Amino acid sequence: MKLVRGAYMEKEARVAQQRGYKNPINPTKQATDDLYNEALRYTVAHVDRISLCAGTHNEASSLLLTQLMAQAGLAPGDERVWFAQLYGMSDNLSYNLAHAGYHTAKYVPYGPVEAVMPYLLRRANENTAIAGQSSREFLLIQNELRRRQGKK
Repeated sequence: MKLVRGAYMEKEARVAQQRGYKNPINPTKQATDDLYNEALRYTVAHVDRISLCAGTHNEASSLLLTQLMAQAGLAPGDERVWFAQLYGMSDNLSYNLAHAGYHTAKYVPYGPVEAVMPYLLRRANENTAIAGQSSREFLLIQNELRRRQGKK
């Protein structure tokens, strides 16, 4: 199972309105985060029947998953649990997870420009909204460059 958060919010709201049912989108980001983390807990508790690809740029959820794995006695390299982030986003998260031995994938959307660009714009908008994620990543890159140049 690939678990994602908020990937099709506009489409779900539109379809609900067209079909006359309640909008299934959570009212707040916190509600979405809480349910995503609950899904992680459920999946790890049932890892004997469910393999997981946690598609998230959220550091707190990724940390939670590593903790849940440890509590369940799952090794970082357990084939049933993967982490995935969009190529070029949250590289610090991906590389640190991979370095610690967790299965990590970077995904690259492909297809016609008119289909891919709206997707990429939504992902960029969602990820810059996460507590200054882009600014934080830029700061990490600057710090790493200074470290490599021997500067403080």
